[in-house]
Amino acid sequence: MVSLVRATQKLIDGMKGRLKPEDEAEVQAMLGVSADDGLQQSFELSDYTQVAVVDGRPELAFGVGSATISSLVGRPWMLSTEELFKHQIQAVRWTKAIILDMLLDYPYLENWTYAESRKSIRWLRWAGFEFDKEPQTFGCQGKLFYRFWRERDPVLSKELEQCA
Repeated sequence: MVSLVRATQKLIDGMKGRLKPEDEAEVQAMLGVSADDGLQQSFELSDYTQVAVVDGRPELAFGVGSATISSLVGRPWMLSTEELFKHQIQAVRWTKAIILDMLLDYPYLENWTYAESRKSIRWLRWAGFEFDKEPQTFGCQGKLFYRFWRERDPVLSKELEQCA
């Protein structure tokens, strides 16, 4: 059974030491810290964080936080374990709804993904994110990353304005 729940420190701790090697490499290249430390920092700095729990065990964490204190730009992130790939169909089903939730709070989402993370790049493209044509040197190790972004749909923006 797979369920999506609001992240807690206990669930975040339950993922530590089990993050997939691709996430370890990306966090190390970007931030110069372990994936466990990157997961903790992301959790602490996010306004919105959820965890996918598979058979009682946390396997995926994702969230979004402000790029700056007064920013309308959100920085989405996601880290997972290898176990998630056994349940990727369920995880993919949530993707678009999750991103729409993020876009309700942030009209513009932007971040960077490691150029070597092919699975992440495919998932982000499928989820509607756009990418720079060429990767750029980014992060504390000067490795190649792609900038990706997605803007709130103008129709959604109009609907939100009418509700306000």
